Amino acid sequence: MTPQNISLIGSAFGLGAKTHSTSKGPLYLCQDYALHKKLGDRCVWKDMVQRSFKENFDDKGCNFDAVLHHNKVLAQSVQSALLQNDDFVTVLGGDHSCAMGTWSGVVEALHARENFGLIWIDAHMDAHTLESSPSKAYHGMPLSHLLGEGNPELCTILGPSPKIKPAHLVLIGIRSFEEAEKAFLKKHNVTVFYMEDVMRFGLDNVIAKALERVTKNTKGFGISIDVDAFDPSDAPGTGTPAPGGILFDKFKHVMPSLLGHSALKCLEITEFNPDLDVDHRTADLIMYILMGLTKARY
Repeated sequence: MTPQNISLIGSAFGLGAKTHSTSKGPLYLCQDYALHKKLGDRCVWKDMVQRSFKENFDDKGCNFDAVLHHNKVLAQSVQSALLQNDDFVTVLGGDHSCAMGTWSGVVEALHARENFGLIWIDAHMDAHTLESSPSKAYHGMPLSHLLGEGNPELCTILGPSPKIKPAHLVLIGIRSFEEAEKAFLKKHNVTVFYMEDVMRFGLDNVIAKALERVTKNTKGFGISIDVDAFDPSDAPGTGTPAPGGILFDKFKHVMPSLLGHSALKCLEITEFNPDLDVDHRTADLIMYILMGLTKARY
């Protein structure tokens, strides 16, 4: 593997969620936590996508205009970073609605629409449509839009829809969801490894199966991690904690196979809320993942 620098793009945005302070996550990691200094010279902040918006709620959903604009700008930033150099791009959120921008930017940059794999590590399915969502908050809807169902403007960021085929998507660590989301993913034959599957088969076996699926007949794959995928004892800094999550000590053992895979094109880590963190545990967890990434990429 050719050595790669790590370009960090912050998605300082929280209006896709009911609680907006996830917008502070990447700013905290950049400024107060000085993540790039901890990671060394090969890790640099490429961009910090942030805008000021008024809250808005209408029949298009919670803060639709803000979510759409932010994801368009983020997608352009990701696309540009991938096209301009050989750095490995990592997006740090912010609420998980940013996935619509991140992965739209990636698939368009790689000309990999419907030919790109995605591993989604999360406590939640994030596969609501506006009609099924109780909250109408877009951080619960990114997967439905990436699969081509939802608001047409969000589905077609930078190019036609869908961005991801169901056959190329794998969810891991799921343990908190609504039946409508489960039915949506089942209808599309999306592979879902619930937390009980992780416990039954072992995380290493689940990751191996996921890698096999997302690399089959694709131009590469990405990883989207919501920090609430981890047990709250390891990652308390999130507004949507769910007990019984992935233990970080277990995750450390699969990081080399995940982060060092030659077909991995982009990493996304979302939903870090520094206001809720305890003793920097979540910030340290994110740093540890990125340390594993830098070790794997060069």
